[in-house]
Amino acid sequence: MKDLARVLKVEENCIKVQLLDSSACINCPWQKSCTSGKKILTVKNPIGLSLNEDDCVKLALPAKAKNLLGIFAFVFPIAFTVLGFFLSFPLAALFNREATQVFQFAVSLIFLFAAGTFNAVLSRKEFHLITPEIIQIL
Repeated sequence: MKDLARVLKVEENCIKVQLLDSSACINCPWQKSCTSGKKILTVKNPIGLSLNEDDCVKLALPAKAKNLLGIFAFVFPIAFTVLGFFLSFPLAALFNREATQVFQFAVSLIFLFAAGTFNAVLSRKEFHLITPEIIQIL
């Protein structure tokens, strides 16, 4: 997640911010007319910082969300590998093969790589399912 943003609108319960590409965007004279993929988000202000329009702020995910995402990234490949091991028996029967230890290992390894690829792709996508919070005014 890009962690720098410019405040566009301050209301009671919602604050609209525009994501900045980098810290260099803060002092850029063209920042209001720039179109380099700037996304507008509605964020929370849990600390109660006094914000004005055009303030530059630092965003972060809530701590609980970060912890859950970390646990998911760790547990998902392990669980998927175990699932691959147990599915190796029906897959062996499907392909008219004997479920040898090598076959079980190969299927488990395929499932592990699939889960790792899924984690890698998911970590590079920008999903805004969880509302970020403003943690600092720059």
